[in-house]
Amino acid sequence: MDVTLAAARPDAALWRLGGVLIMGAVLSILDATIVTVGIDSIARDLGSPVTARAA
Repeated sequence: MDVTLAAARPDAALWRLGGVLIMGAVLSILDATIVTVGIDSIARDLGSPVTARAA
């Protein structure tokens, strides 16, 4: 019975990988939120309208 239970339990490395992937997704969303909230003040500080594009 111990062999079956050990085979069904995920490896510790798999848990770490899952944690890193979830943390990466959360940080990506957080970064996008920060840019969305601050884009107007960033553009104002740089003296450029938000809609300006490089040619």
